[in-house]
Amino acid sequence: MVDIVDKALRMGEGHQLKKLENVAKAVNALEDEISALSDEDLKAQTPKFKQEIENGLKSFSFLAKFLI
Repeated sequence: MVDIVDKALRMGEGHQLKKLENVAKAVNALEDEISALSDEDLKAQTPKFKQEIENGLKSFSFLAKFLI
């Protein structure tokens, strides 16, 4: 198993893996906050997310701070 991981890291995939780990951490960090929202609160966030997409953001602003 370690040999496989070492080979993947040497092939340049380590950088991608690190990015994905950061995304996973960001999503996990938001779990409690999002879980605490009521259905109505969550639905109220939808227009905000749609506006961010329309404004051309590649990633949602709430995840951006974790991706740096």
